[in-house]
Amino acid sequence: MRAVGVARRLFLCLIFSRKKFILIFMNIKHLLPLFGISETEVTHQIYKSAWDVDGRYVLKMGGELATLEKSIALSDLLLKEGLPVPGYVRTPDGAPFAWADGAYYVLMKKIDGSHIDPYKGDPYSNGVTLGRITAKLHLALDAVSDKIECPDGNYMRELDDWILSNLEGMEPAREVVDYCRRFGPLYRTLPRQLIHRDVHTGNLLFRDERFVGYLDFDNSQINARLHDLCYLGATALVGNYQKKKRLLLWRELFRGILFGYNELLRLTEDELKAIPHMFVFIELTFAAFFAKTGQQDIATSCIAMMEWLYHNRDSLGKR
Repeated sequence: MRAVGVARRLFLCLIFSRKKFILIFMNIKHLLPLFGISETEVTHQIYKSAWDVDGRYVLKMGGELATLEKSIALSDLLLKEGLPVPGYVRTPDGAPFAWADGAYYVLMKKIDGSHIDPYKGDPYSNGVTLGRITAKLHLALDAVSDKIECPDGNYMRELDDWILSNLEGMEPAREVVDYCRRFGPLYRTLPRQLIHRDVHTGNLLFRDERFVGYLDFDNSQINARLHDLCYLGATALVGNYQKKKRLLLWRELFRGILFGYNELLRLTEDELKAIPHMFVFIELTFAAFFAKTGQQDIATSCIAMMEWLYHNRDSLGKR
């Protein structure tokens, strides 16, 4: 996958000024005592807003307080359900986050694992594994959904509220927008529940070919569960849809994802019918997001992929 593809799917929404970033980097070790940790050996940056601490913890600068509280509460609930997710370290006075230098910080226990390349080995078999992992995640999220307050997403509302307005001056083909609008009636029939909303291989950890953990629940919301499956498929397609051999492998990969998911959670006929619509809509959303954040080159690449998805929609989701 191209570097720009990886960057776009990480979906890192925090933006730091250079001055503040340097200050934070220099003071990481001074922040750790806020969580009762005084002795550290190796601390290094892993993302703009996160640092590895001795290979045992991840220190992360939080965003909005409401999102932070939701992620912490969700992690606690999922751990009780037996799901492998990072736990949050409390401060000496029992708080799940700390405030310093004008920002919130959390310290998470690190899960020892790495990310897989879904194209390495047998893509279909890898897809089955990823589908099962996503189904198990959905089962756990559904079990705790009545214990936590999460945003209620609505694609059709977002289409008019912010998506199209952020694409002014670089509008996708009218027929593609019309196709997204026609998704409305079918979208409303899809099973809804609490979803992860950022499922990709960068948020799934493996060790010795065994799955060991889920990461990053900051974007979780109530929405069509099909979103997570198509999002996972779309992230694996970036940088590959114009390469004939890779595209053939991707088709096997996504076929496996559907099969593995369906083993544990039966996909409805409406969900299977909605797969092409979901792919196109997800890419439209990405185009709008990157246009909104001033990343025009990436937004343009999203539109190109979205139009490819639209013109090849009849071949998407075939099992």
